[in-house]
Amino acid sequence: MGRSKIKTITHNGIEFPSQTEALMYCWCEEAKALGLIESFEMQKEYEIYPTVRYTVEKPLKTKIKHVERVLLNRWTYTSDFEIVALRGLNGLIERGTWYRIQGNWNYTCDAKGDRINPNQASAFSHKQKGLYHMRGVYVNKCQPSTFYPANGFPLTVPEACYKKDGSGLYKYWQDIKGKCPTIEEAYSL
Repeated sequence: MGRSKIKTITHNGIEFPSQTEALMYCWCEEAKALGLIESFEMQKEYEIYPTVRYTVEKPLKTKIKHVERVLLNRWTYTSDFEIVALRGLNGLIERGTWYRIQGNWNYTCDAKGDRINPNQASAFSHKQKGLYHMRGVYVNKCQPSTFYPANGFPLTVPEACYKKDGSGLYKYWQDIKGKCPTIEEAYSL
């Protein structure tokens, strides 16, 4: 039995693997327009460990050939968002939902749903620790139930977050939005 294809969400011509990521993109766009962040980048790849190779000698009739083999494959992590905050802006830090390395204004973020599979949570945790230990990059886990109440809910919401019959947001998003200020209200702009 083959793997099932992940249903993607399209918003502003960009494909996202989930509603959570598409909504985080909307938050980044709005925060940039409001001057909270300088810029953001999506799908930035980090190498946690490089490929480990070794050489074996393969005897041929007239000579010995050296063949390179892979012992361990390269270990990488691709962040959902890399956000560059404006220097001197402490609002993101003061909220307690973000962590950055001292002296660095980049925030690495992974948009996770509130209900994640334990196996996925474990894999994320291992990569988060490995990336911090080997590269000094901390990955913030941005879950809707904690991120949006502290940092504001975007005014623009991807179409995929709305019910197909046009009767409004899905209950999950409506419940979260109901507990959240707008981004402007959250940062008193």
